[in-house]
Amino acid sequence: MVRPPTTLHSPENGPGTPPRAVFLHAAFALLCLAALISLPAGCMIGPLDIPAGEVLAALAKRLGLADSPVEPSVLAVVADIRAPRVVLAFGAGAGLALAGAVFQGILRNPLADPFTIGVSTGSAFGASLAIYCGAAGTTAVLGMGMLPLSALVGGLAALAVVLTLSRFAGGLRRDSLILGGIIVSTFLAALISLLKSLDEDSLSAIVFWLMGGFQGRDWSHAALFAPFLGIGVLGAAHKSRELDLLALGEDQARAMGVHTAQARAVLLISASLLTAAAVSVSGIIGFVGLVAPHVV
Repeated sequence: MVRPPTTLHSPENGPGTPPRAVFLHAAFALLCLAALISLPAGCMIGPLDIPAGEVLAALAKRLGLADSPVEPSVLAVVADIRAPRVVLAFGAGAGLALAGAVFQGILRNPLADPFTIGVSTGSAFGASLAIYCGAAGTTAVLGMGMLPLSALVGGLAALAVVLTLSRFAGGLRRDSLILGGIIVSTFLAALISLLKSLDEDSLSAIVFWLMGGFQGRDWSHAALFAPFLGIGVLGAAHKSRELDLLALGEDQARAMGVHTAQARAVLLISASLLTAAAVSVSGIIGFVGLVAPHVV
């Protein structure tokens, strides 16, 4: 006797049970709504207690959506101090989460995160070197601070070294990428410890930055962060199908017509851009890239 195909009203699914796609779309819509609510809500929190109405009025006035009367002090606190920090926190968290999902899919390792390839440690070394050289408070280009720019360059340089080591080891294979990332991350962590021991005046500043946070961040940091976030998201989205197939294994992906080396390179660069950009404005933030892919 042939068993009839499972339908939405079968005992396995239960009557009226929505398909998985509908559930995922509904969950995504709810999360987007929660994110939109959390952005202005985050601007309410701080030493100065600002009601929700004044926060919305200040944001609307700064965006040119309304001309409501707002006190200059409230406008400055909301639009120039709290808003960029909230936006950066939202973008950095999203970037690290997406980067973690990409790394876990490429490496086929549920414990992989942005630290696995050494990009986070590279950004930390770049920032530590800028602090040690006394360039943390200087302006680099287009009004951007040298500290976040150094962190960004350090993360991308670490990725370049890992890719070079992996190619010498026989190609962009999973084991060679992980091994190269561990080597680079361990070496750069040792250099960070060396910088901290060489100059006691820079020790506290380096440790404070490594702890992570958004103190002192403004719209210039967002201007540095946004382009790399956009490029990383577009690159990961462009290769999302290939990422799904790579997570099943290289042989299966190759049998489905995927150019595995090219797809892996694009995904690695995209995830590393997301990681380096996020770490450059937030410092070292752990577990976001590891846990977020498992939560969703």
